[in-house]
Amino acid sequence: MRSHKAFAAAVAALALLGVFGSSVAQAQTEEHLKPFRLYLGAFFPSDGDTSDRIGGTQFSWGASYDFPNKKPSPGTAAIYFDGMWASDDLYHSPLNGNQEIKFHYLGIGPEYRFYPSKKKGAETMEPQKNRFYLGGGFGVYYISALITDHSGYYVSTIDDSWKIGGKAFLGFEFGQSFLVEGDYTWPGASKAEGWNARVGFIF
Repeated sequence: MRSHKAFAAAVAALALLGVFGSSVAQAQTEEHLKPFRLYLGAFFPSDGDTSDRIGGTQFSWGASYDFPNKKPSPGTAAIYFDGMWASDDLYHSPLNGNQEIKFHYLGIGPEYRFYPSKKKGAETMEPQKNRFYLGGGFGVYYISALITDHSGYYVSTIDDSWKIGGKAFLGFEFGQSFLVEGDYTWPGASKAEGWNARVGFIF
């Protein structure tokens, strides 16, 4: 039931991302010819107890869509969709022996990237080949943390709710097709906070 709820949340978020994309598809500028970004990387929990239970490194991913700038600007606004999934990691319960914890979060919201090397109001705002950026975002996050037995049967719920959270990030773009980015995400629960290190593809 909860996995269906998480899947529905992901589908709804992706649908919203698509609506935003299609609504401004006709307003692209030269720099806006590649408004989509796909991120793949690793999540590192900052909380020691969380790291002990799900492991120190987990798979994370995300996507974003850039809104077109109506006039020259040193920054870009976008909508982001982030996720992290940790599953089937064993930990020992004193009362019930070996169990598994399934933990993930899904987040969606607006973000803003600022490019320090980009001069506001310049006559030409052609994108540079390589450039540094920093920024942040905030949004709603769905957090799910469930305990199951070794056979995968549900035992109990640690968390299953929507929260307000955000992230701060910095990155570097290599041309107009590839990037690396690091961020600190706080999805509304201290036990779920952590660092992301990811590579991105611009298209």
